[in-house]
Amino acid sequence: MNDQDIADFIEALRPVRVGRGGYTRLDRYRDFRAVFSSEQGKRVLSQIIDYSEGGLLSEMDAESHAKLAFRAGMRRVGAIISAWAAVPPPEDSDQPNGDT
Repeated sequence: MNDQDIADFIEALRPVRVGRGGYTRLDRYRDFRAVFSSEQGKRVLSQIIDYSEGGLLSEMDAESHAKLAFRAGMRRVGAIISAWAAVPPPEDSDQPNGDT
């Protein structure tokens, strides 16, 4: 994959958001299930969750508000990805009304 292929791939991802082009929370759930339900997908999701939880904090890191906030953000991303793959949206959320 060359630099142009990567740039084209990233550009193609931009319009895919709940609320754009009729893409719904149910569509997102189905997409995440399709990707993460295979054995390979489960391994990848496991690695994403493991990475987002981070390693052990040193005493110095535990006293850094910036590092703690960064780690909280990483955990949030892992939790969101996991939830989108595991929890179907409420039935009344099939309308595209924002990326939540």
